[in-house]
Amino acid sequence: MKLYDTHAHLQDDIFNNDRAEVIKRAKSALSGIVIPSYDRESSERALAFLEDPFFKVTVGVHPHYAAEHKDLSFLDALYEKAHGIGEIGLDYYRNISPKKDQKDVFYNQLLFAVEHKKFIIIHEREAFDDLWDIIQGVRPQVPVIFHCFSHGEEEIEKILKVDNYIPAFCGNLTYKKADNLRKALKIAYRYSKFFLETDSPWLSPIPLRGKRNEPRNVFYIYEFASKFLGIGMDKISQITTRWWEFIFGGDSSARQENL
Repeated sequence: MKLYDTHAHLQDDIFNNDRAEVIKRAKSALSGIVIPSYDRESSERALAFLEDPFFKVTVGVHPHYAAEHKDLSFLDALYEKAHGIGEIGLDYYRNISPKKDQKDVFYNQLLFAVEHKKFIIIHEREAFDDLWDIIQGVRPQVPVIFHCFSHGEEEIEKILKVDNYIPAFCGNLTYKKADNLRKALKIAYRYSKFFLETDSPWLSPIPLRGKRNEPRNVFYIYEFASKFLGIGMDKISQITTRWWEFIFGGDSSARQENL
């Protein structure tokens, strides 16, 4: 049974003292990890992980840092080595960068990903309608992961109906008040299309909430989803493995059946 974590910021300083141990624990439990970036420095640091094929890496600018990264030319020197572009998108919850900057930087990175045929990781918080308008205006024909899905039934249906869009659920799926996420997971299961991920070092699942998160903890999210959906973890593994291979290669059944 294969387990994957599609979102772990292992290049973050919080792992400086024990990164090797964290990776060792992850490799004992998982089959692969995606390391997304959020600005120029984190993108450059993420690329160092490419020496190990266990890791997949994305480069790009998170909406929080859009105002200071309006010039995206640095991506020209990084994208060829990376597997994808991300995490990119809109965040109106914290609204650290002006909305116009967020939209412009997001749009330009979408175009960049499409031009260079790189898969995309989306970050979106309280900005779904604007983000949806922008991404559907571009209609990228590459895989798109909607990281840390945070909405309800209407939004999940929109995502799932686009063949190359895949929602991903984080540790907050396990939180007591996250009924909307659990309803969305049920719908995603009907489509057999979703990922589970940690967003390490944040969003630790129950029973580790409040502690630093790390990739091996995705096991608790798989376990929770298994119990909630009333299916074996092996079935969830089949779904997430299928979509991992859709993006990174291997069995092409997902692509053949869904595109």
